[in-house]
Amino acid sequence: MLKTSSYYWIFSVVSFTLTLVLILTLFGDFDGSDYRYFFSSDTLYLPSVYQDLFIDGNTLAGWELNPAPNIFPDMIIYSLLMFLVGGKFLLASLLFAIIQYYFIFFLIYKLVRFRFNKRETLINLGIGNLLLTLFFFNYLESGNLRLAFQVLSNSYHLGSFINTLLATYLILSYIKTKSIWKLIVFSLLIILASFSDKLFIAYFTGIGLVIYLFTGVINKFRFPRVIHIIALISIISSIIGYSIYSFIPSRYLTFGTPYSSSATIESRILSFKNQWFHFYQIATETWSGFFIILLLLLSIIGLVVIFFKTKSQKNSSFWISSILLIYFGGLIFIPSITGSYIGLDCIRYNINLYLVALVILPFIGSYFSLNKLFTLISSSFIIGYIVLISYNFSSLINITNYNSHYPEVTETLDELKREYNLKNGISEYWYAKFNTMFSKEDLRIYSTHFNLRAYYHVTNLNWFYTNSDGSPAVFNFVIAENEITVEEVKKVFENVEVISKNGLTICLTPDFIFNKDSQLPVLVSTMED
Repeated sequence: MLKTSSYYWIFSVVSFTLTLVLILTLFGDFDGSDYRYFFSSDTLYLPSVYQDLFIDGNTLAGWELNPAPNIFPDMIIYSLLMFLVGGKFLLASLLFAIIQYYFIFFLIYKLVRFRFNKRETLINLGIGNLLLTLFFFNYLESGNLRLAFQVLSNSYHLGSFINTLLATYLILSYIKTKSIWKLIVFSLLIILASFSDKLFIAYFTGIGLVIYLFTGVINKFRFPRVIHIIALISIISSIIGYSIYSFIPSRYLTFGTPYSSSATIESRILSFKNQWFHFYQIATETWSGFFIILLLLLSIIGLVVIFFKTKSQKNSSFWISSILLIYFGGLIFIPSITGSYIGLDCIRYNINLYLVALVILPFIGSYFSLNKLFTLISSSFIIGYIVLISYNFSSLINITNYNSHYPEVTETLDELKREYNLKNGISEYWYAKFNTMFSKEDLRIYSTHFNLRAYYHVTNLNWFYTNSDGSPAVFNFVIAENEITVEEVKKVFENVEVISKNGLTICLTPDFIFNKDSQLPVLVSTMED
């Protein structure tokens, strides 16, 4: 018979191996709309930065980076992956998704080990992982990527969650070892994380201060000096990280505008309503969504019960449940307070809530001696996922074609480039990076407003004026889709030839360049005159 310790290792390996196969099945099941969703202009931010810097040989000068630039860990890890796979952004994105998912679990493992032994940690994380894979099952059930996307995509604030886990680990490790270098690394991490994503300041430093005040009031602030030091370092380092923005010359590098914390009362009320409606929407649209919300609620209820059962004892269970409840409260209410939860895609602002709640539920269950129940549930999940993967085996096999995807719209544009000698082009935001990155003919398309004025959001403004070889950037076509209509194009150009092919409409124009002052198109012929 297997030793008990061997069983837990085997269970953990089976759980996480099934998850890997499930992720590959998910990517292998992508259709054209899924590629367009997963590789939108927002998620092509990092690939386009890498291409501009390391393939085209440009510099950061002129870039308007994301409002959350995602320097660490997203940009660093993604750039390394792009280098290793030779600039193949499709493959880099798949590898990034897998590495990100497993790294989150590795960090949670390191944190949980401060409280639980290895056997308990392995079995409960194995179960928690199976619960979390409901996000991937949701895609296979509904054909909609919106939930799975949040767990797998780059530059959608999961980096701030990873930094939160890293910072928490460094705090606990420092308290345990009193190693000064860990405190130094902690300080540097807070600076870098605060600069990389200002959401980190709200969700780590902000909620951390609430936790500090909560524990301080209960203990009348009579706790080890190290706690005060950590709180002070967190505040100072966060301020330094945030202040970095003011030291970067805007003429060299700028950042997009985030949602304002000075939102109106109406937008805050709407954000509050949106968030609670979306909890309901997720729970009622699919079975997987129903169980995601159910498990989330069970996790919160379990923490509340533990809190009240242990409040008189003030033991470790009390403090852990208190901290997690405060953390969950912050994740739920901060997007509402800032008025930034305007749509279901804004689940990216508190996806941590789902991640943590589902992963820790088995640990909460062990407190109530529900180990046998969770073992039964996990066994059902394993059997179910094996059946699901077998049923979608063709999708798993199709993963071999994933890296060679060629969108029909991009293929059409490449054909038109050869047929009509297309040069640079312009389009609205959602058509620009997508077709530029997927083009096999090195077609460059840059985003503009509906009136064809250059739109600098998450682009290098130099693209509109200079090619990567230093020559002037000359344009001769406009993609007439969404808010850029043929009528709008004709308001700017007198001579326009409208071409329609495979459902795509482009307007061929006389050669034009962009005026740096007005940021509007100017005919080359008028410049020559």
